Amino acid sequence: TGFVEDGSGHLWISTDRGIGRFSIAKDQCTPYLVCNADPHGSAIRKLSIDNAGNLWISGGRDGVYCLTPTSLKFPHFGIRSPAGGVRPVETIDHGDDGTIWLTSRGMVYQIDDSARKVIKAIDVFKGESASYWMPNGTMTFLDGQGSLWYCTWGLGLYRISLVTGRIANYRFGHRHRDSIDCVVQSIAQGPGDTLWVAG
Repeated sequence: TGFVEDGSGHLWISTDRGIGRFSIAKDQCTPYLVCNADPHGSAIRKLSIDNAGNLWISGGRDGVYCLTPTSLKFPHFGIRSPAGGVRPVETIDHGDDGTIWLTSRGMVYQIDDSARKVIKAIDVFKGESASYWMPNGTMTFLDGQGSLWYCTWGLGLYRISLVTGRIANYRFGHRHRDSIDCVVQSIAQGPGDTLWVAG
């Protein structure tokens, strides 16, 4: 379950039953897209609004969809996986400069939504695998200083410079066999340049 405000007095709410649009002024929720009718039957979603007011929806298992206020249609964007299917999308982030960033199982992608293509791909995990993967449980944070912070289950916290592609990995936790199992569940901006991390 998630929600996002679109700037025009509506909250978009995702649940396991679909997506609804809630009017704050009228105190009324209208079902907008039900699970059985949504693209490809995806039930796992994250919602994000870009600077132009477009609603971005992560299908979890099959890429992303973009709903523009004028078209009210759901054009699909998917990134091809090595096996030939569509990569699952975990998070959608929008930079202040209009850039769009997606995460998918250890990869970070910058996409051009108008051309429907990948501009940049950054391999964050570099061959490692998270101990547990759940697209709806992954969190990212754009810090406004050119870095994307990527929370993982088992591999700790990553800081990715979106300009240079440089990656830093922060791990803490108890030692399990020969490795440290570090779960980072959420991240938030604190005062100044501080970040709060929960694991």
